[in-house]
Amino acid sequence: MLGLDSGGNIKAMQGPIITLDAAGNFQSAAEFPVVPDTIAAFAYIVCKNGSTGSAWTFGTSNWNATGMTATPVSIFGLPARPVTS
Repeated sequence: MLGLDSGGNIKAMQGPIITLDAAGNFQSAAEFPVVPDTIAAFAYIVCKNGSTGSAWTFGTSNWNATGMTATPVSIFGLPARPVTS
């Protein structure tokens, strides 16, 4: 989850890590992280590191690494339910 604080700084918050099945689908719904009231969420990124992927670190590793997909989604408010795809 990406958001802005009162000073205009971008903050990144991570939800729980969810295991993928052999086809690269979530084995359970990915919950959003707890977002403090002082942060205005503006986007989230679904990062999937498939079976052909290697170690990957947000903010450091390439988003186009082998086996990795990263899908950014712009939002106006927090979605009502978890991400399932």
